[in-house]
Amino acid sequence: TYFPPNEVLDLFAREIYNPAPDVCAVALDYLVNVNSAESKNLLKEALVKSSPENLYQVLDAITQIPDDSFIPAIVPILNNTDEKTRIKAIQTLVKVNSQKAVPILVKRLIEAQETSDCNAIKQALLQTPPNETISELGRNLKKLEGDKLVIALDIFGQRQATQYFS
Repeated sequence: TYFPPNEVLDLFAREIYNPAPDVCAVALDYLVNVNSAESKNLLKEALVKSSPENLYQVLDAITQIPDDSFIPAIVPILNNTDEKTRIKAIQTLVKVNSQKAVPILVKRLIEAQETSDCNAIKQALLQTPPNETISELGRNLKKLEGDKLVIALDIFGQRQATQYFS
């Protein structure tokens, strides 16, 4: 780690795929601390190529250096087979850019099958800018039903969205 970043970046880039969680964590920590365009590209690539075990750690690392360029790589993870990883991706989206996360999360709420996903989306939407969240939910209100509609109504209530009372 005492070498200039460009001399050791490849080494750390390889180690983010290491099956040992502690080795992966050190590599991710280094890439986050470097915080260069190249290290961010390596993290984006890791979102696509990582094993399920490492993917959670990569998502966690990305929350430390929020950048909108991560969003396109995070969106496919919302459909991951692992529930814990999907929920982490939902949380990561909000930390990367809460405003840009709103339409993605509302769309995911419409499509979500798992109750845990819906609850995670609800918690995430409560951390997003109120006006954007209310208007996006309002535009998609007719597409929601059952528990998903209850979630939207609860968010409206918590955000005092009186324009939707009727």
